[in-house]
Amino acid sequence: MVVLEAKECAAAAQVAGLREQLELLTGQVVAAEALVARYREARETVCEVLAEAPSASAWPNHAITAPLLEASTGATVPDYEGILFVLEQAGGPLTCRQVLEAVGCATEPRFVEGVRAKAKRLVERGPVQEVARGSFALGGGR
Repeated sequence: MVVLEAKECAAAAQVAGLREQLELLTGQVVAAEALVARYREARETVCEVLAEAPSASAWPNHAITAPLLEASTGATVPDYEGILFVLEQAGGPLTCRQVLEAVGCATEPRFVEGVRAKAKRLVERGPVQEVARGSFALGGGR
C-alpha cells in the first residue's frame, strides 16, 4: 500500500507541474498571438496607405528631385532610384562623383564608393551600363 501511495503522490506532483507549465505556455501563446495581430494590422495599414498613394504622374507639373537616403553620418546619398533619375536627366554618362554633385551631396570617397557599388549593381540588373571605367549611363533595359 505504501508503494501505491508514493506512486499516487508522484503522479499528482507531475500533474501539478504540468499544469504550471500549461499556464506558462498559455500566457506565451496569448502574447505571441497579440504580436501576430499587431504585425498583421501594421502590414494591412501599410498596404492601404501604399494603395492610396498617388503616382508620380499625378503631378506632371511639379519638379521631381532625386530620392536620397540618409547615411549613418547624417549625410544624404542617392539611392538606386536617385542614381537612375540623375543618369536620366544627364542624358549621357556620368562618374559617381558627378552623380553626387548633381544631387548636392558630399563627394567624400566613401560616398563615391557607395554610389559606385550601387551603380555596379544596376549594371548587373540591366538598367545601367558602364560605358567606361567608372562612368555610367542608362542602358537599353530602362
